[in-house]
Amino acid sequence: MAGIQFSREQQDMLAADLQRWLLDNTSAELGRFEAGFLLDHVSQLLGAYWYNQGVRDAQAVLARRVDDLQEALEQLEQAEG
Repeated sequence: MAGIQFSREQQDMLAADLQRWLLDNTSAELGRFEAGFLLDHVSQLLGAYWYNQGVRDAQAVLARRVDDLQEALEQLEQAEG
């Protein structure tokens, strides 16, 4: 399963955020290099699942909009008929 690919700037920002979060919430200190490896691992492990859930969520929103449009069209047809 492929992970999410980040730009170098995104990778650096996310690794720094991860370092801060770990220090604040677990008192664990990670170096920049280790934080980058952890971020890579998490993105490889979970990235595809999060992406696929986002796609499913977008499909559900689109389906509701299409249903709303279909209902509006049917109401127009009934009003004209």
